[in-house]
Amino acid sequence: MNKPINPKRYSVVIIFLAAILCVSSISVGQVESTEKDYQALLPWIESDTCMVARLGVNQIELKAIYEKFSQYITLFPDRPGETNAMPDEMGGPWLAFQGYLDLFRSVGARDIYVIMSGIDLPQMYVVIIIEPGKNGSALFPLLNMIKIDKREAKMFVNFETVRQVGDVIYAGRNDILQRLTSPDKGAPSGFKEAWGAADGSGISAMAFISENMKRTLRESIATEKLGDHYVNGNELADMVNWATMKISFPPKFELTYLVQSADSASARKALELLTEAEKELLTREKQIQEIPDIEKLFELINPRVDGSRLSRQLTGEDIDNIVMPMILAATGEAREQALMTVSMSQIKQLMLGYVMYMDDNHGKTPPDLPAIADKGYLDKKMLTSPLVAMGKSGGYQYRGSDLTKECKSQPMIVVWEKIDDGKMPYLAGFLDGHVERMTADSFREAIERDNAERRKLQLAEKPIE
Repeated sequence: MNKPINPKRYSVVIIFLAAILCVSSISVGQVESTEKDYQALLPWIESDTCMVARLGVNQIELKAIYEKFSQYITLFPDRPGETNAMPDEMGGPWLAFQGYLDLFRSVGARDIYVIMSGIDLPQMYVVIIIEPGKNGSALFPLLNMIKIDKREAKMFVNFETVRQVGDVIYAGRNDILQRLTSPDKGAPSGFKEAWGAADGSGISAMAFISENMKRTLRESIATEKLGDHYVNGNELADMVNWATMKISFPPKFELTYLVQSADSASARKALELLTEAEKELLTREKQIQEIPDIEKLFELINPRVDGSRLSRQLTGEDIDNIVMPMILAATGEAREQALMTVSMSQIKQLMLGYVMYMDDNHGKTPPDLPAIADKGYLDKKMLTSPLVAMGKSGGYQYRGSDLTKECKSQPMIVVWEKIDDGKMPYLAGFLDGHVERMTADSFREAIERDNAERRKLQLAEKPIE
């Protein structure tokens, strides 16, 4: 009996398919993929390999990449009138990356491969192919710097072994290295075809659905309804055999992805499910608010079906006009959220300094916020909100100069900040030390309670602004 698909299960399937479609790569030059390169990597993969990402070190032109991103940041600045092409703090990371590239090239490193293999818990390892006869030991310290302390993460990434084997440097777990020496380990289905499809990229990425994974899909998913369509484990297993994506960048900036299905019917079914998932996302108000151009993005990335393949190519104009503005908007929002967290932490420090000032001065409150820093209870840098520099805040406002010890048990606001955010535009620090991010209505109610307590204590009421 058919039943509506479980939403959680539905999400997993869609995320799984989307991940295959979104395996990304960047090319900074055209490079021929030779049989020699293919044969060099072949011993380092196995039938359960699910992803291979390749970086051709010699094709990276860091200056060209820097200039391209400078162009985007100039086109879409954080603040009106901003003229800096690239934030000054980015200079250090770019120089460090250039140093790493020089190190890789000095030992004759041709290609770096990041490989994930496994069924239930994919495990990551790194393989670096160097020029024949070269000694790559200079790279060992760099690879040994990658340490994962969290126990959960070590299940996926663990560079416990870094060694050179012939003309290859391996970094990963011992058991994976031993497994790779097995004579019957095989190669993932479609590996050679995917390799050819990803040809021409300084960085290319390939994803595979192993036979074991297909078997799991076939056995675990019965026929169920997905939106207006029915799908079963056999159909899901046939939708994706392998996938590639490559981005030419710069000076030519194009993105191409390709998904190979088992047959034309499976390719059409995959497109139907993808379209169904997009429709479902477009009904969610939150997604539309967070990504205003999400419908345009779907139109841009939706694949075309050609026989048993789904593919799509985005031109430089598409990326310039739609994709990069969305990425930069998301990056800017993440930066703003991070600074908001910093500001809340600073308000908490202000509250701590405020209470310490009162305790050391017989209950007398500081006349203004700078007085807390002047007495050594706070670093002066804490007096300025990090959101001010972004034009998102007018700074910290102080309303605690007339409070007394008797107020400590009451919900009194001492410091607050209004930020440029339509949903929750206020940060407030309370006398008991806690800090809240609040909507306009909740902040107004808090001020009303504050003023009600002021009347009881015969203190002057203070308006919001």
